[in-house]
Amino acid sequence: MTRERAPLVRLLFMCLAWAAGQTLATLVAIDFADIVLPAALAIGVYVVTDDLGRPGFERGEGKYWRGRRIDDERPGRGRLN
Repeated sequence: MTRERAPLVRLLFMCLAWAAGQTLATLVAIDFADIVLPAALAIGVYVVTDDLGRPGFERGEGKYWRGRRIDDERPGRGRLN
C-alpha cells in the first residue's frame, strides 16, 4: 500500500467501525451508547491501523538510517567509514 493511499483506507476503516458501532448501539440499552460505542470502535481502529502505509523491515525496505541510504555494497568503504 502506498503512503498516499494509506490515510484514505484508514479513514474508510474508521467510518466502517463507526457504522458498526452505530448498528451495535441500537441493540444496547445503555445511555449514551449511540455516541460512546461508535467512538470507541473508531478510536480502536485508528490505533490498530497506525502503521498502515509505512514500510516494513520484513519487505526489504529498511535501507535508510537517519535519512541517508545505507550502501553496504560500495567498494572501498570500511566498517568505520
